[in-house]
Amino acid sequence: MSIERFVIDFLEKHPGASAKQIITDCNQFYQTSQRKEGTLHSIVSKKLRVLKKHNKVYNKCNSWFLLHRKIN
Repeated sequence: MSIERFVIDFLEKHPGASAKQIITDCNQFYQTSQRKEGTLHSIVSKKLRVLKKHNKVYNKCNSWFLLHRKIN
C-alpha cells in the first residue's frame, strides 16, 4: 500500500487526526527502524502537502480532513 493511500484511508477512519497521529500510525503499520522514522515523518508530511495542493484534504487548526468529493 502506498503512503498516499494509507493517509487517505486513515483520514476516512479518523477524521480530524493530527499529522503526528498519522505519522505514528504509519510508523506502526510499516514498522520502520528508528533511523528511518525521521524519513517517514518527512514523507508523510510531504504527502499531506501534496494532497492538500490537489484539493483532496484540508487542514484546520492542525487537524486534517478529507474533502467530501470522490477520491480516485
